[in-house]
Amino acid sequence: MFFESAEVSVETVDSIATLWLKFPGRPVNALTPTRWQPLAQAFCAVQRRCDLDALVIRSRLPAGFCGGQAPGILAELKTETDISTFARIGQSTLQMLDSLPFPTVAFIEGPCLGPGLELALACDFRLAVARPDSWFAFPDWRLGLPPVWGGVARLSSRPNILARLRQGQKLTAREAVRIGLIHDAACVRRGKILLRNWLDRLQSRPRLPRRREFAEELARERFQFRNALRQDEVQKRLRIWASHLEIPAEWGMRAYPISNRPATVALLGENCLAGEWAVELSIFGHQVLLLRNSESIWNSCHRAFAVALRRGRVTPLEAEQARGRIHSVSDSQALAQSRWVIATEACPRLKKYDEELSSRTIIVLTGTAADANVSGLPWARPQRIIRCRGNPLTAVHIQPDSWTAPETAWNVAAWLETLMIDCVYATQRVSVGEIGERYDVASAARAA
Repeated sequence: MFFESAEVSVETVDSIATLWLKFPGRPVNALTPTRWQPLAQAFCAVQRRCDLDALVIRSRLPAGFCGGQAPGILAELKTETDISTFARIGQSTLQMLDSLPFPTVAFIEGPCLGPGLELALACDFRLAVARPDSWFAFPDWRLGLPPVWGGVARLSSRPNILARLRQGQKLTAREAVRIGLIHDAACVRRGKILLRNWLDRLQSRPRLPRRREFAEELARERFQFRNALRQDEVQKRLRIWASHLEIPAEWGMRAYPISNRPATVALLGENCLAGEWAVELSIFGHQVLLLRNSESIWNSCHRAFAVALRRGRVTPLEAEQARGRIHSVSDSQALAQSRWVIATEACPRLKKYDEELSSRTIIVLTGTAADANVSGLPWARPQRIIRCRGNPLTAVHIQPDSWTAPETAWNVAAWLETLMIDCVYATQRVSVGEIGERYDVASAARAA
């Protein structure tokens, strides 16, 4: 290892340098203006080496490559100097990466959003592991804020890709390959083989893709970014976005335990939302116990699996394995095994379940169950009941009631974040009508 800082390290093996990202604070790397400096220092150290055949950029955090901006950064840009510095520091750092005298490869596992995608675009080649949480997007564009660190400039020759990203669409790894955003993708089992094969080809037949100058396009990006950030509507959206993407301090701990997840989840509901939750949880390795065994719930699961297969989030083998983790069981079995019960529909038996559940089991009310008037029920342990809105494929709004314990809200937030489900947080109970704009704006920043 010839370069190491608290957030970035570079090591070499067989003339291949690997730059590891390890930004602290969240499960996925999040870029801030201060974090460009160690990246620039690492690129300078690599550039001085004359014995390297290629550079690979990877994440040392298991949850993903780069999840975008750290919440609140954009809302803090007030003056022209702040905006100009913010734009130029990222552009200059990625220009250093773009000018390295050997091929560069971004090896992407998990989310690659916003600045993370701009970092990947500055590399000559982009390879991805097609995990269920491998998403490619510029989520800030949904807020009216375009990329500013070369994302548009480097895709200016691919208007079809820009059109999809401008709409805020989240692309899976295989969708990104099909439209040419990345060069290749492989399933989890073959990801390292894919990377090794590409590096072998680059070493046996060295080639450096044609690079071009786009100083004028970068200047245009800075101009468009500055104008967008001056708009009152964009500022309003940024404030809403920043205020609802951080787990509130009053919920307790601020750590993100990657392994602190329930192995088994009971699911109560027969609608499409129940199918989406069942499939999403099973894809991520959870055992899902269905409290209702009906044709409608299985049909909703089949539809959700069909969507996951069509978008390339899973292979047929992975889908079959995930189907094997969904079981229909009796109430007593589910209640005995589950640390979580997710209700997607209003159910008269919820009160009975509340009495039978372990004191450590959390009940999550979502869908029509969250909209139902449950405040008047004499719950046995109301402190472990919480409402969530939205769905696991876009964004989930975590909305504690006055009786919900802070520990319950914290556990739900930490669990969903480790599942790579986009979360929007509320510090107190609000009605369906009061969610309105703030839910739409905040979820739009994280949803396709």
